[in-house]
Amino acid sequence: MTADKSTNIPVYQPYRAVRLLSNTAIETPELFLFSGQPILRIGRGNRPIVWLWANRGGRQVIPIVEGNKPVYPGIEVQEEGDAVTLSILKNRVLIVRQTAPDDVSVEFIDLRPAGFTIYGSGDALIAGNTQMVGNITAHCGSFLAFD
Repeated sequence: MTADKSTNIPVYQPYRAVRLLSNTAIETPELFLFSGQPILRIGRGNRPIVWLWANRGGRQVIPIVEGNKPVYPGIEVQEEGDAVTLSILKNRVLIVRQTAPDDVSVEFIDLRPAGFTIYGSGDALIAGNTQMVGNITAHCGSFLAFD
């Protein structure tokens, strides 16, 4: 893991494969884009390194977690073993676990507290009115993009 020397925030290096519940993104650097901006990144390190943005309204997003470091009060990042858990105001929003040196699994996701209708239910990833089960994307710019 390398860090930006001016901020000490890790430099984003995407995993080769990210499993999103029952869906898989292979060599897809951005998981979710909102108006062209990333809203969730999971990068490689000794354990997953997470960046998360929140919807500030309209088409504006703001960073709330940068390299596993909360930017605002009320945001909690727990690192344990090969897993990282994020919570916003005690509401769990993400559990991600490294499953191999270049693969990671999102075991739980609910980005609604961050202002995005993206959440998981069992095997299904729900984004807006779309439910996704067993999808695979490869070599795409993003797994999902919203305008």
